[in-house]
Amino acid sequence: MFTPISSARNISTAQKTFLLLDEMRFRGQPDMVEFGFQDIRVIYTGELWRSKKAEKNPNLDFIDNYIHRKLENHRILCLDIEHWPLDLRRTSAIEVEESINKFNSVLRKFRENRPDAKLGIYAMMPIRDYHTPVKNKGVEEWQNANHKLKPITDNVDYIYPSLYTFYKDPEKWKKYAIANINEAKKYGKPVIPFIWPQYHSSNKLHKFNFIDYSYWRIQLETIYEHADGVVIWSPAGKARSSWVVDAEWWKATLDFLKEHKLSPPSLHHD
Repeated sequence: MFTPISSARNISTAQKTFLLLDEMRFRGQPDMVEFGFQDIRVIYTGELWRSKKAEKNPNLDFIDNYIHRKLENHRILCLDIEHWPLDLRRTSAIEVEESINKFNSVLRKFRENRPDAKLGIYAMMPIRDYHTPVKNKGVEEWQNANHKLKPITDNVDYIYPSLYTFYKDPEKWKKYAIANINEAKKYGKPVIPFIWPQYHSSNKLHKFNFIDYSYWRIQLETIYEHADGVVIWSPAGKARSSWVVDAEWWKATLDFLKEHKLSPPSLHHD
């Protein structure tokens, strides 16, 4: 069913520290703690502003109050703010600098209130890019744009690249994933990518279809080899799905956890 990549197989016998984080919102989902996962609290844009019209600038007083009301019990935090422009290839250096300052002002407020928490930002650094590394065109410009964002990453604990599945092409996914992880490593912090066991909604033919065993296992093994952990995400709202205990992606996850001894010993049975 699954033919492991040779490089991934070569390290499978050597257990490593690998953080498993759960941000899945399936209906009827089991408690992921039982499988070795920890909770991550993703803080979405709508939580940090009173209205969408106000999103241009951070409302630090509102954020200060929000942290005290909502986040006291969460240890691992990930900010999901995707509307401030950061890509030097597509916007001016002045605008990028303004965005950097905005991100850092929000991070300082979180750090001030929750010095014990592990902070990160979803997907924005490095700039998620599929086609540049896959086509091997414009790589230096992409790398320069990512380097510009180091002043933000100096203020986080974890780097959270987004490695969602856009196409039915495992080899190109691997190339895209490894390139994005390698860019993330340049910031000098633990790298914990987000993945989603469904095809991205931008794929009109396959959107929200679940990824098969082999493809999902390749994703898990690639991230295990190159990164420091993984966040498995799924959407809420209208795109929310129900938990299917014998889904191929979940079988692949259980086999992955067992092989690398990442889940509790009670689950390591044949």
